[in-house]
Amino acid sequence: MKRFFVMVAVLAMVLPSCEKNGEEQPTCNHSWMNGQCTICGSKKDAYDEETNTYYAATVEGLRTWKDALLKNCTANLVLIDDIVFEEGDKWSNAVYTEGHIEGYGYTIKNLTCDKGYFISGIQNGGSIRNLNFENVNISNTSSYAAIVGIVDHECMVTNCRVSGVLSSGWTYAGIVGCNHGYVSSCINEATVYCKDNVAGGIVGCNLDGAVVACLNLSTSVSGKGYIGSIVGQNYANVYGCLGVVSTSGEGAIKASECVGKDINKGKTTGCVIVNSMSEVTAEHIATMNEAIAALGYSYRWVEGEDGGAPWLTSAE
Repeated sequence: MKRFFVMVAVLAMVLPSCEKNGEEQPTCNHSWMNGQCTICGSKKDAYDEETNTYYAATVEGLRTWKDALLKNCTANLVLIDDIVFEEGDKWSNAVYTEGHIEGYGYTIKNLTCDKGYFISGIQNGGSIRNLNFENVNISNTSSYAAIVGIVDHECMVTNCRVSGVLSSGWTYAGIVGCNHGYVSSCINEATVYCKDNVAGGIVGCNLDGAVVACLNLSTSVSGKGYIGSIVGQNYANVYGCLGVVSTSGEGAIKASECVGKDINKGKTTGCVIVNSMSEVTAEHIATMNEAIAALGYSYRWVEGEDGGAPWLTSAE
């Protein structure tokens, strides 16, 4: 019996104190799975070699994944917590990925870049899902957007959200710079300003992809070229999106339409532009939902509460 008490005392000194549901637990012999303790809920950066997946709970976790892409572009990223950049800590963009980025609704806060964006592009079936960016501060002299520069064919960006300030000398947007793939259910609240060319709240230039059921809440999307509340320049298809008329900057062209310009075979279907979200009517929502339903897309717009922004819900 004496030996048992000695062992308990040793474990109490070795095992870390931690918290679960806000209450301090005496000890925890952590059992880690995908960067999370199944006992107390603690989180840490982790890597699963079998699936080539990086689980990020910190800025360093993001950087570990970014560095890994230089050797293996199929590396996946999963956020397991909100990640906050401290003042003065700048991000340089990740290279192209063929993997999957899953945010699970977590938020990357205070991302700051003066020569970049979060990631250059996704290709060969890569995807970005359920990822939020809060209070970004990005300036760039070239083409791109807060989250991803180029979305290639058969790639997807869905259910992502951005707020903050974005400015560029060329093509720029809140979510995607140039799109060949599929962008859906994304929301922009960031100020977007393009000094010399195309700007959009969601996508700068939609080349041969689809932009579906996206929402621009920013009243400051502007520039000197084709400017759209949702897409600046569209060569393909934009369906069932909702945006506000927006403008800022001396001499800037305001986004007075969802799409700045449809070019060649570019087509905008069932999109709505308003001066404020309080102007959205049941007829507007029906128009957008008709366009979305025609694609077989499973989400639908529903009315916001007390004049607030409409939101998307699954039709399934």
